[in-house]
Amino acid sequence: MSLPILDIGPFLQDPSSASAIQLYADFDRAFSTYGAALVVGHGVTNDLVNSLLAEASDWFEGTSLEGKATFTHGPYGNPSGGYTQVGIEAVAASLIGKQGKASVDAVERFVFRGLPSTHQKPEMSPACPALFATSHADAYLIKIEALRKILHDIASKALGLVDKEYFD
Repeated sequence: MSLPILDIGPFLQDPSSASAIQLYADFDRAFSTYGAALVVGHGVTNDLVNSLLAEASDWFEGTSLEGKATFTHGPYGNPSGGYTQVGIEAVAASLIGKQGKASVDAVERFVFRGLPSTHQKPEMSPACPALFATSHADAYLIKIEALRKILHDIASKALGLVDKEYFD
């Protein structure tokens, strides 16, 4: 078995076309059967993704722990987002209960609230790292937010929901 491939290009060109209407049925079938699908024709280019990945790798690998820590805005889950170092996050705890907290995930992360270029740094932080100064992170977020809205629109049509504002 392989995941269904859904081309949303026809929807982007004309949401009322026969191809788009077929997409709604294919979308419903894919998510009803597999719970997932490979979505193509969305317009998020490999160049943009690869540029963002390279910049993120440069930041995570090239910024000292002290430099990263200046973007920690408080305890884990802080509403301002920011940096979380390795050894703090325990996603497994949400799957297996509190005993999972004994085993933390070997990940570090940076959560943005809004466009990365406008992320607020703590007063004592050094100059903005390159990751935040580039347009790739902002461009990626803008594209992904637009794609999320498109997929929600397709999902609402696949489910037969008339009110397209359902997901907004």
